[in-house]
Amino acid sequence: MKTPLILGTALALCAALYVQSLHIGRSGEAVAALPKNNPADIRPLDIAPNTYKELERVFAQHDYKAQTLDKGIPKIVLEALPEDLSEVQPVARKKEIFFLSVLPMALIANELIFENRNFLHSVQKSVKDDRKVTDADKIRFEQLSKQYGLNKNILNIKGLSKLLAHVDSVPPSLVLAQAANESAWGTSRFALDANNLFGQWT
Repeated sequence: MKTPLILGTALALCAALYVQSLHIGRSGEAVAALPKNNPADIRPLDIAPNTYKELERVFAQHDYKAQTLDKGIPKIVLEALPEDLSEVQPVARKKEIFFLSVLPMALIANELIFENRNFLHSVQKSVKDDRKVTDADKIRFEQLSKQYGLNKNILNIKGLSKLLAHVDSVPPSLVLAQAANESAWGTSRFALDANNLFGQWT
């Protein structure tokens, strides 16, 4: 079973301008683009459309299109991209469908990263104030350290600072550009067979 999709220079610029023109910042602040009526505690909608037309119908149900992004972005998570995405014409329409598919997941991922950063800042303050760090916080710190490849990280000011340097948001424009470039706009074999949008060997 495939895991869900998680989210040249000219392409990167194109994606950056596309996102910025729709009031989504280049930094992690872009999480603010998620609508106020769709807060962090609302569970994302997981979908697995068989065709791009099914995907477009889901977008239409949420009034989600390039022209309405300033009203908010629905929390939609694709379990897989539709296999007929390569058939979409014109090409501009295919690119828009791809961007709209990846953007919510990029923002959700940044939202989770912000939660982890807030947690680490809270623990950092406890350590600086010589307050006791709970066992649950210690376990979460260890899990985050392992997740970011810091297996021998120690829970102290230096260790927390080191981890915070890794736990940081990714600009949505960069996510869109990289995903489009590496996956041929979601139509590559890796993208369709393994949900791999970023050209990583796993």
